[in-house]
Amino acid sequence: MVKPSPAPRPGGFTLVELLVVVAIISMLVSMLAPCLTQAKILANTTICNTNLHKIGRAMQMYAQDYNNFVPRDYWYGCRNPNSYDYGHYLYAAKLIGYLGESPFPTKYDDNDERIYDALEDMRVFKCPGVHDEEFALTYVVNGMDFKYYKMTGGYTSGAASSLDDLPDQPAKIFYVMEANIAMLDPHRFGLYDVLYPGNMPFQGDTPTEYPRAIRHDDMRHAGRTTMIFFDGHAETRDLHPDDLSISIFNPMAPK
Repeated sequence: MVKPSPAPRPGGFTLVELLVVVAIISMLVSMLAPCLTQAKILANTTICNTNLHKIGRAMQMYAQDYNNFVPRDYWYGCRNPNSYDYGHYLYAAKLIGYLGESPFPTKYDDNDERIYDALEDMRVFKCPGVHDEEFALTYVVNGMDFKYYKMTGGYTSGAASSLDDLPDQPAKIFYVMEANIAMLDPHRFGLYDVLYPGNMPFQGDTPTEYPRAIRHDDMRHAGRTTMIFFDGHAETRDLHPDDLSISIFNPMAPK
């Protein structure tokens, strides 16, 4: 007697099989997510470091053309040492011509919107870890007047600095640092400088609550930050008072 063939199994997966597959995929995603996040942070840090390295090179080329002076940032009422006019003197605007673009016209030094338009499409001035696309500039400059501090012990905004007049080796004083964008207006550049210790991430061992520079708890680079120094080299450091001490901003300040 011939036994009847078993009935064919319906196509597709059972509910149990689907649940098992979903569980496996979820487990794999949860295992891979931290790796993907770390990879993205590493990529952003690398791009940011490259950006600042380019800005550092542009600053050095500018110094060669302007008797070893480098541009910084000061606001209305301060003199532009190259034209002796009063007005704005944003370092980023002055370096545009050394970064593959047409030089920014001096006559517009005090026009924030023209500066914004010139910077808007230049990715070199934007940290990729900052996701607010309205910002055309996400870096702040060391803007203190070293000569004024040496004479008075006080802080004020400085003119462009001669590299020969720095109070310590150029490789030990930061020139440009990442910004705390929560303190900045993307369309007004009057605060894009670090002017006194309260603008730094730390005052001594204490985190600064409202710095212009990157905050101590910023995680765009997983607790690290990149900056360039007056000799043009870039460094990535921990957001820690030992790595971001007041001496890299003002070597003359009390320890």
